[in-house]
Amino acid sequence: MIAAESIYIPLNKRKLKGLLRLSIKSLLVGLALASTIFFSHSLLPILFSGAGFMLALFAAPWTLSLLRKRKDKKAGITVDNSGITDNTILFSAGHIPWSDIQEIKRTKDKILVIVVANPLEYISRQSNFVKRKILKSLLKTYGSPIVIPYNELRSDLDEPQTILQTQLNENKLG
Repeated sequence: MIAAESIYIPLNKRKLKGLLRLSIKSLLVGLALASTIFFSHSLLPILFSGAGFMLALFAAPWTLSLLRKRKDKKAGITVDNSGITDNTILFSAGHIPWSDIQEIKRTKDKILVIVVANPLEYISRQSNFVKRKILKSLLKTYGSPIVIPYNELRSDLDEPQTILQTQLNENKLG
């Protein structure tokens, strides 16, 4: 077993700020397009207005989620004796015990994939319908719903995978 101290991999706050700016811009564009319905009653403004409502409908929750994450002082990933706690920006999985983790791998497109024994349990943790659908899509694409883009973390490319793989090996054996 590893020592009782935890290892923290911080979030990339610059990436968070960029995502927040993008979501705010999307929300404002959606609201601007949605307001076109009040100025004309022809078909084209109604289509723009519908697109604007849809954009605002999706951008508003993302903006609120990113604002909450901006105030969050927790690390992106915390590694300790009990497992990994994923607190990344978009789809944090929460606590993942070492006993659930089967494999940790890195894809060509710089994504850390944590393969778990029961992926449907982690998908069902999400209360948001859209997030559950996205996690199911990630499961089909990567073989796991728990994927962490490296640019969400403030570290070099090899560090998170090396730390997690070392700790997984020590905790699986210990």
